[in-house]
Amino acid sequence: MEKYQNLINQLCGNNRKQSSEASNTLIELSKNDNSIVPLLINEMNSSKATAYTNNAIALVFREIKDERAFPAILNAIRYPKDSNNISTLVYALENYNCEKIFIIIFYLFVTSGKADVMWSAYHILKNQAFYIKKKDIVKAQKILDDSNLSDDDRVTAQDVIEYFSN
Repeated sequence: MEKYQNLINQLCGNNRKQSSEASNTLIELSKNDNSIVPLLINEMNSSKATAYTNNAIALVFREIKDERAFPAILNAIRYPKDSNNISTLVYALENYNCEKIFIIIFYLFVTSGKADVMWSAYHILKNQAFYIKKKDIVKAQKILDDSNLSDDDRVTAQDVIEYFSN
C-alpha cells in the first residue's frame, strides 16, 4: 500500500530519529491493520534491502510478534545482506516460536563467533520448547565437535545438548 511507503522509507532511512518514530508508528498501526506485516516482508525481501533495512524491519517484527514475519526473518538470517550483521535478526527471533528450528538456533550459537548472536541464540535455546529428534542431537553434537568454541562456551553448548537429550 502506497499510504505506508513513506513510513517504511523513514524506517529504513539513515535518520535515526525518523527511523525510530516510523518504527513506533508502524508497530501501532499494525494493531489494527493486517497489511503492515506483508508490506514489511516485501521490503525485507526486495533486492534493494540492505542489512540496515533488514535490522530495522526485524526490530518492528520483534515487537509485532506476527508469525507471518517468521519466515522472512529466518530467510534474512540464512541469506544475510551482510554476514557480519545478523545479531538483530537473531534477537528478533527471541519473540517467535522457534520449536522447529533447533538445529539452526544451535548452529548460530556454536558457529557465529559473535557474542550478541550467541547470547540471543542461547536465550532462545534456554527459554523455548523444541521438537527434537535423536538425529537432531547427533547433528548438534557434530556441529559442536567441529566447532572452534572456547572451552567455556563448549561446556555451555554441551550442557544444551545434554539438556535436550533427556
